[in-house]
Amino acid sequence: MSQDTAKNIKSNFLNKIWVGILSLISIPFLFENLGEVEFGIFSLFSILILYFTLADLGLSKSVVRFVTLYRETQKLRKVYSTFLYLFLILGLLLFFLGLVFGEQLLAFLKISTELGYDQVYVISLATVFMMMFRSFYIGLIYAYNRFIFYNKVNVIVETLRWSSVVTVSFYENAIVNIFLTQLIVISIHTLILLYYSNKLLPMFPIKITIEKSLVKEILSYSSQVSLGDFFARIMTYSDKIVVTVIGTIGNLSFYYIAFQVASKLYEIPGNILLVYYTKFGINFSDNEIDSLRKDFINATKITIVLISPILLSVSIVSNSLISLWLNEDVAIIISPILQVFCIGVYMGSILLPSINLSNAIGKPESPLMNNIVSSIILIPLSIVFFKEYGVIGGAIAWSLMQIFPIFFVTRKVCRVINYDFKKYFVNELLLPFLKISSIFLLLFWLHEAVFHSEIILLLAANTLSILITYYSILDDADRLIFRKIIKNA
Repeated sequence: MSQDTAKNIKSNFLNKIWVGILSLISIPFLFENLGEVEFGIFSLFSILILYFTLADLGLSKSVVRFVTLYRETQKLRKVYSTFLYLFLILGLLLFFLGLVFGEQLLAFLKISTELGYDQVYVISLATVFMMMFRSFYIGLIYAYNRFIFYNKVNVIVETLRWSSVVTVSFYENAIVNIFLTQLIVISIHTLILLYYSNKLLPMFPIKITIEKSLVKEILSYSSQVSLGDFFARIMTYSDKIVVTVIGTIGNLSFYYIAFQVASKLYEIPGNILLVYYTKFGINFSDNEIDSLRKDFINATKITIVLISPILLSVSIVSNSLISLWLNEDVAIIISPILQVFCIGVYMGSILLPSINLSNAIGKPESPLMNNIVSSIILIPLSIVFFKEYGVIGGAIAWSLMQIFPIFFVTRKVCRVINYDFKKYFVNELLLPFLKISSIFLLLFWLHEAVFHSEIILLLAANTLSILITYYSILDDADRLIFRKIIKNA
């Protein structure tokens, strides 16, 4: 791992931690100010926004690949303008179709249009339109490895967003003002990224230079990514829709809070691995299979050593944390849901290096096929488990469906990088987790039998996990980078 890569990983990690803290701090205020039902409405529209972003047909995740591919050629300006006009066309199409079919969609989701929620829907469409362009400029900045700049700006913007959202939640017509505030902040963020990306790649005035062959090449790749994203969203959020349609908006409030905590944990490795996404693409295009394999192993190692102690810690003290965060009555409902989600988040996290590598090298077929199969199974499974076990049944169904991809997608990736899957599974996935989890299990037993203090348990378990990671999991090169990161922290 190079020092620049380590700096980018550190920057991404701190950015994601800060944004996660902001959202978690904000949730108690929003839950209290909005109430159980309106917080459920807030959750549902947040999910809808994420679904609507699929309208970019995978273009947002294709920007990095095509900019890195053509960065040293004269074709780069055409790539830029082609992406820009494709985003514009798709964004306008989304807005038009969203307005046409909005009433039917809101009726299906049991959302009344008499309480101003139709206004929230229109604002959500405008937000997605702006987010599509923002993702374009984020892709450009990532392609030039300017992660540190993006993370600094994102910390400022997200601080502004969450503080503004919480502030307006204290006033009347809160739900409309919350989504309007988010739209304004996202628009400001987009303009900042536009200004900076233009410094990296001067493009004004933009000329209409669109080649049919380039459009075909981009859409051929992005459509596969888009299908993968579509079914990935179904994998991630269809259980929430099932909870809403079969259950109530109130059910969704508790379920979504648990998922928000779990998803913030999932985003930590996801954001860090963006650094490797670019490296994967460059190594593959240069036919550096050995470097590709080494980066893949490093990405897996980083994911395991970061996410394992965090998820184990959250699972152990979830009830106490939620009681302090919200209240004891809510903790009784949310804590078991969160514990189940943590299992699924772990499985999903260790799959991320494989998914990133598949997409980066232009072979998204394996993640796509996995998401299609898993999505087809998840929806009926969620319905059955929800009817049988209630809200926690949805979490069980979601977590179960995170296991299968590890064996399907990762096996395909190992063939590409000429690495034995069994060796990878045992050495890179199983053994590091067993080393870290055994510490937690031992100390949890001591906690129950002797010292009865969750603070002591967490401090001791995480301290020993760091030592085990440093001396038993990292190699000499990794330890050198680790010392440099600590020294410069």
